[in-house]
Amino acid sequence: MNPIQFESTSRADARRVLVATPPATAPDTSWPVRRPAQTKESLFPSTMHWIRGLPEEVQPRNLLRKFARVANRLAERWNEPARCAPYLADLLIIRCDSREGFPHDVATEIGALTAYYKTLHRPGRP
Repeated sequence: MNPIQFESTSRADARRVLVATPPATAPDTSWPVRRPAQTKESLFPSTMHWIRGLPEEVQPRNLLRKFARVANRLAERWNEPARCAPYLADLLIIRCDSREGFPHDVATEIGALTAYYKTLHRPGRP
């Protein structure tokens, strides 16, 4: 393995580099590669019907208000355990460093909804 070569410099030169403002960089223009911005999705009527059918203590009101798209996907999958159970589990796992996850109030609602869902769809139960 070759050693790293360092350039000798004076403190004054090093200080000038640290204090100097960095050169302006060109903005990232790779727009086709970037994910397009999501438009705010409205709640589907079927989602509102699904919510009304849930016990009041597990109705995810903050999720509806803040993440309508996710609520719509849950409502679509709710009666399909093979699709809904993994989706619920996946909602609380952060797989991407750039994502922060759900706010605490929404994460709590998803947790309560997951626990309720498990009572409806126990292993071995049709």
